[in-house]
Amino acid sequence: MTVPVTYCRSRTCGARIQWYRSNRGKPIPVNEKPSPNGNIRIDADLLGEPMAVVVSDGTGDRLAHFVTCVEADKWRKPS
Repeated sequence: MTVPVTYCRSRTCGARIQWYRSNRGKPIPVNEKPSPNGNIRIDADLLGEPMAVVVSDGTGDRLAHFVTCVEADKWRKPS
């Protein structure tokens, strides 16, 4: 399944992002472009749907958009 591309709604950002369900069950914006030291790995859940798995060791293939967005604090919600 292909995850649609959207754009960050921050006025000063506008980056291309994709929304995934995280392994913690919450939606998370992920940068569209791959990153060699990412904090997100895209896997499939038990139903075969794409899922963003948060990794802390830099082995992911993408970055959560909160890492690169200049207005991340504006959008971040408490966990």
